[in-house]
Amino acid sequence: MRISGVVVVGAALAGAVASMPTVARADNVTIAAGAAYTLTGDIVLSGSDSFTAGDPAGARCQIHGGGFSIHSADDTWSGNFSLQNCDVDGLGVEGGMAIQLSLAGALTISKTVFSNSSEVDLTLRDAASVAFTDNVIAVDSVTKVVTTSLDQSQDAFHVKGGSTGSKVFQRNLVRRERLHFELTGDWLVEGNTLVGDRTGIFVDRCGPITIRGNYSHANGLGWNQVKNISAFSTEGNTIVEHNVLVGLAWNTEVHGPGEIRYNLIVNPVERAWVQLWATSNTKVHHNLMIQSSDNQFKEINGGFVVFGDDPPITPTPPPSSEIYNNTFDAGGTCNPGLAGAVTVGDHLLSLRSNAFVNIRLPGWTGITLVGQQDKMVPDPLPSLLGYADYNLFHNPDGSVKANYGVGVAGKTLRADAGFGYNDVPVGGAANAQVDPAFAGPIPHKLAFDEQSVLDGTTSVCHILAYYRRAYAPDPSKSSPLIDAGDPAEGAGNDIGAIGAGADNALDQFGKLCDPNDVGPIAPSQDVFTCATVGLEGGGGGGNPPVPPGGHGFICVCQAGAGAPATAPFVAVLAVAALALARRRRR
Repeated sequence: MRISGVVVVGAALAGAVASMPTVARADNVTIAAGAAYTLTGDIVLSGSDSFTAGDPAGARCQIHGGGFSIHSADDTWSGNFSLQNCDVDGLGVEGGMAIQLSLAGALTISKTVFSNSSEVDLTLRDAASVAFTDNVIAVDSVTKVVTTSLDQSQDAFHVKGGSTGSKVFQRNLVRRERLHFELTGDWLVEGNTLVGDRTGIFVDRCGPITIRGNYSHANGLGWNQVKNISAFSTEGNTIVEHNVLVGLAWNTEVHGPGEIRYNLIVNPVERAWVQLWATSNTKVHHNLMIQSSDNQFKEINGGFVVFGDDPPITPTPPPSSEIYNNTFDAGGTCNPGLAGAVTVGDHLLSLRSNAFVNIRLPGWTGITLVGQQDKMVPDPLPSLLGYADYNLFHNPDGSVKANYGVGVAGKTLRADAGFGYNDVPVGGAANAQVDPAFAGPIPHKLAFDEQSVLDGTTSVCHILAYYRRAYAPDPSKSSPLIDAGDPAEGAGNDIGAIGAGADNALDQFGKLCDPNDVGPIAPSQDVFTCATVGLEGGGGGGNPPVPPGGHGFICVCQAGAGAPATAPFVAVLAVAALALARRRRR
């Protein structure tokens, strides 16, 4: 049925319900503020039809979908779409779409609650602009979730295609499914709270995108491919900054040019805090990565995991990714251990000015903090680092035998600048461990309540400011981190994510807002304590660190070293296994 002319549901019908006939095609649809509207068929927009529902300054409108959807007739639709200050229920069905538009005009969806509704799907072209702001995608969303397959699961919000108009996704609460940006670009994704089954953000072969100030906690323990941030955009520039990213399997991964900076990255399961690719020109810097006692997962494959290209690219591009000025605290005896600080599956251009602390190495992994999970320290060290210097290690657990299990070509560990000479202390012992002297107190459980984030009383700014205060170097303790970082980042560069000495322009962790404002965060005393946890699969026990040297390999075979357990993922992770891991992920 086609409705010609203008369809208007006026404010006079507030409290009553207006209905639209099955498969309605209307030149224009207008739903006034305060009105209630029920679909009895799909609304199909064509030509220059416009859709306008609600008013940000008026009473809330209601749209009852009845399982029907709103969509454009084809990719020639040129109208505008506005949905503001409304409550929407039952729009779309599981496996279907709530709103599906091929858009060349302007779309504004704001201050709207979507309950019992399905996916929003947009294809952009020409000068299309999108403002999706201050909305709620409720936990009762009917988007399809398949625990065993990400590919068979739906998105909460999917956008594809480029346009010259402005594009923002801001201040939304998403309680189910991920945001998916595909073959698009020039987006600002800012200030959103993403907590629920398969939530998170996927950047898929895109141009420039900035992901800033979001809180993401993807749920789905034991499910297939659950991630907070996944960016595969080899031609774009992805900026991931000032976010709080909690769990899960793949916490954060970026394959492509861009920066991961100023984030709090917490409690991954199985994989790593950050995964990156050797030749993707990704810069990972000034992040605080922590493991709290809330997470007792036992087979995490490293703080960072560096992959090679799979399949290999010919000719092989030079290494271009860098890891610098990060603070990684693995929780010490509060947690059952992990595979190391950096698992190097392919060449890493630079590893500098990082603080690696409180790491324990279980019996199922290797004995070095930066390496390939070898059970023996290789001699000579494989040249998989382009540069490694100005780092601090504080990992006194006996399971740690050596700081480095990979090397820099043509350089001798701790003797040459560029390979550990300027690690703390400068020119010190090969495997020196030095207390970073953080200001503290250091929370061993999460210092904030996630429900208060969902309620809006605790913000990302509050959380970042709190952790900045806790992990700042303490001048009163003569912290060795202060002004001791690589001068490549300028004067006053500290080691780690947070500075405390001379000013440095890159010292921005926790400064998205007022760094002194921690809001309502006031942890109880038990947050600063934890039970001692046994080392998974044994470990090095009290054996002294073994420095690289001698001939061939150095075997750690002493009693108490602990026989390696069989890990569900890998026991000794080599380059081939890393490539396999990527195939499994894709």
